[in-house]
Amino acid sequence: MDLYALLQAVQAQTSVFTAFGGHAAAAGFSLPADRINDLRSAWATVAQGIEWEPPHIDVDAPLHVHELTPQFIADLKRLEPFGQANPEPIFFLRDVQIGDVQTMGAKQQHLRARVKEGTGRSYSLVAFGEGERIAQWLELLLGYRGGHNESRV
Repeated sequence: MDLYALLQAVQAQTSVFTAFGGHAAAAGFSLPADRINDLRSAWATVAQGIEWEPPHIDVDAPLHVHELTPQFIADLKRLEPFGQANPEPIFFLRDVQIGDVQTMGAKQQHLRARVKEGTGRSYSLVAFGEGERIAQWLELLLGYRGGHNESRV
């Protein structure tokens, strides 16, 4: 995903800050409390002038659900640690349908669903913290980051 140059946004408002610094992906600053509304107004104007593109995900490789085995997860772990110089691989799950999407949890903050492969096999899926986004999950292109979670629902 492309980043908006944060430091550039901060540098455009130097008159508001007492100190600032950073780089394209992170920035920090100090300003008097009575200048917060000035900053809000200035950044609202800047944000209106930015041509935003829809977010996109760069996928590393396609997978079938049945390929997500414990051995596959172990092999992915050998590639760690992940970070800016070694990004975590993202896989596209092919030939799947998502169904039976439901919220769960004390505050309905999680989602549970069934993922059905083209072969007819079906698997349980849990998405922690995604309860508020149930509508988006009903029209979803599945991407997967390798990981394993020992939890029972």
